Amino acid sequence: MTVLAVLSVLAGVAGCGQQPSGSARSEGSSSPSSSSSGDAAASQSWLLRFDSYVGEDGEGRQATYVTLTPATGTATVVTMRPVEPMQASGGAVSLLVDASHRWALLDSKPQATSDRAKGVVRLYDLSANGAKRAVSVRRLSHDPSLRTDWVSFDPTDAGVLRVVSGRTVWKVDLATQQAQQEGTLPQKTGWIYGGGFAQNTGEPFIEDTGSFETIPAGNGEDSTEPVQRAGGRVLDPLGDEPYGDAPSPCEVSAGFVTSGGDTWAFCVAGRTLQTKVLDEGSSTWRDVGQPTSDVVPTDSDPVFVLPPTQG
Repeated sequence: MTVLAVLSVLAGVAGCGQQPSGSARSEGSSSPSSSSSGDAAASQSWLLRFDSYVGEDGEGRQATYVTLTPATGTATVVTMRPVEPMQASGGAVSLLVDASHRWALLDSKPQATSDRAKGVVRLYDLSANGAKRAVSVRRLSHDPSLRTDWVSFDPTDAGVLRVVSGRTVWKVDLATQQAQQEGTLPQKTGWIYGGGFAQNTGEPFIEDTGSFETIPAGNGEDSTEPVQRAGGRVLDPLGDEPYGDAPSPCEVSAGFVTSGGDTWAFCVAGRTLQTKVLDEGSSTWRDVGQPTSDVVPTDSDPVFVLPPTQG
């Protein structure tokens, strides 16, 4: 796993409520690709996000991240502070977590106006120590005018952020403490940049105000492309039939299909999680590992599950 080195660090424990429920997860392991790797994948760490809805109109969200090792049932739970209103939406919410699954952003738009003006990004540690860190992207870039207007993680490169400052795009490697200008957002009449990042690349995109067209293409609200990680695809837990033709193993769950065709489901029963697997070519779900109790927030919805990180 990439070791994150940060120039500006806020000392102390974060305001996100961390509740370890067992040992910390293993990292840097290969992602599952077939039923033969199922046992190995069960011994690795999966990351789930649950959202509770807050505010009078429900536009605000409070995220809870559960890092789970199915084989042992151990988990680490980190609850973020509420965000209202939430800017990131759809599959792009997965970009609030870095590729190592260690760090998380509250939202794609830094919450504090002062942070945006000063070029600061705040990160929340999803590992055992639960620290919060403040990164001065302005200082890393050596650009005194840099702002952190919008920010996202790269989904394939651990510890790498993309920052949009005005129309300039910066790529920030937190391990090497370097920020490089990656490009400039195109300008076209009738097109805007609304803070969007492509869910499978982390690249910002502009959108046509009169249609669903985007540059790069395929990122409009009418897109049906799934979130893809480690050669597999993340299932939409709110979809009508998230498991396709296969019978759903439980009423509420988050799911993932590996590149080998095995389907993993993380079933919710009250505050308990139970992992189940439907092997490629099988019609029968099987339990994997131990159930994990007292980790699912009350009155919350699963948002996604991400597979073990690739090493």
